[in-house]
Amino acid sequence: MLRFGDSHQHDSDEFITFIIGQLEIETRYKLTKNPLSQLDTSHPVGFVADRWGNRTNNTIISQYWYSLELHTFSCKSCQAKNYVVAEAERYAFPVPTDMKGGSLAEFVDQHFETLEVDSECDECGSRGKVWTKKLVRQPPLLRVVLQRADQTNTNKVITPMKFPLENWDFEQYALDGDSVSQIATLLGGEAAEGFVSDTVYSLYAVVCHAGTTLNSGHYVCYIKTDKGTWTLINDTRITAGISAASVERIFHTCENNFTPVQLYYRRVPK
Repeated sequence: MLRFGDSHQHDSDEFITFIIGQLEIETRYKLTKNPLSQLDTSHPVGFVADRWGNRTNNTIISQYWYSLELHTFSCKSCQAKNYVVAEAERYAFPVPTDMKGGSLAEFVDQHFETLEVDSECDECGSRGKVWTKKLVRQPPLLRVVLQRADQTNTNKVITPMKFPLENWDFEQYALDGDSVSQIATLLGGEAAEGFVSDTVYSLYAVVCHAGTTLNSGHYVCYIKTDKGTWTLINDTRITAGISAASVERIFHTCENNFTPVQLYYRRVPK
């Protein structure tokens, strides 16, 4: 059983995942939607609508945080297609150990890139499929975890990572608009939220870790205000009025082993 308040070091993602898990248990509700007749799940529209519309564990977490991706596996020989719907409460990316750094945009590009997989086709029996991913539901809120664990020891990965503070647009990864509109029409009600929506996100909070190892350190949080400035919450010490330029430098340089580990975005009008 996972416990907090003991003598062991727990990271912020472990804590937030625990809290979200508890909210999933305690906030289940019946989602409003259209009555779903027999759907044609051999095509993407019907497949996605069936999977999302008929899910039973609906909570405030799934409503506000869950993204939905359509994974298509196309046979290279006969073009037969298989579909998988992947839902997630967060995106998590391991930070590279080399000091050249990188960008979150590059990691997201890699996540959605087309791949070839060695898999047998159910229709023709040949091997080899093309795997594509498309974003079909963009939640109101988005959590991104920058994983800074060095798997070879307890040291933290200090590599700087750049990530967007404003206007992070996911349109290039999204399923085509006609298909998404059809899915939303089939679902209706609360179930349709996030399928036909803006594709842009803006950063509103960042959790940072100070320290050189995974066994010690200190967490602080930056929160963006409605005025565009940022507020630092460091235990009982509150520092307000920090400029966007200042926090961008702090986030992207990892000065004094001060590293962003969790990013919180909200969907905004394009």
